Amino acid sequence: MVYIVPFIKEPVTATICKYWLLLERNGTHLIELPKGHKDSAEASVDFMSANEITMYGVPRVSKGGDLVFIEVSAADKELANFYTWKEVGGCAGPSTGTLKEAWRMFLFASGGDPFGLNARLADITIGGSNTVLSILSSVAAEV
Repeated sequence: MVYIVPFIKEPVTATICKYWLLLERNGTHLIELPKGHKDSAEASVDFMSANEITMYGVPRVSKGGDLVFIEVSAADKELANFYTWKEVGGCAGPSTGTLKEAWRMFLFASGGDPFGLNARLADITIGGSNTVLSILSSVAAEV
């Protein structure tokens, strides 16, 4: 399975960043690329184009080939067309009805974590064996 990870990175302090991840199933799972695509980077570009989301640079495929990281412009006006975590049910769990793609925000600490932010991220699974911590650690290493 190959997942795409559209993200927005906003520095908060020298060691803490706010990351917005575009997740499916009301903000609870990574977006799975359709089966049958030979090139995961090309398929991720197709997804971004179909959803009219502006990318920064080119998609970056993880070393394992199972993740495609796509940095998104926070200034993209099309982002307003997507739901946020709060709008689809947030911590109360997914609402009934159609499952939607939603932007979900996480705080991630690099170079030391005095507040224990990252330990909490390790407990949030977002598809397969991927946790928010594993995804954001990979994003931070790729960016």
